[in-house]
Amino acid sequence: MLKILEMSLRRGPEPLLEEVNANIADGQRVAIVGANGAGKTTLFKLLLGELTTDAGSFMLPG
Repeated sequence: MLKILEMSLRRGPEPLLEEVNANIADGQRVAIVGANGAGKTTLFKLLLGELTTDAGSFMLPG
């Protein structure tokens, strides 16, 4: 399960995510869609541990 709690993420002056909450259960399928520059790749880099949040947290079991 992926659990996101009050997560905020900025890159430069613009916020990409602000106080996001989400629960994605094991086996659940989701899609991440958005315009170029909206932060989709940045979100995945965060989940892979390549970046850190500016606020909040997330839990992704190994």
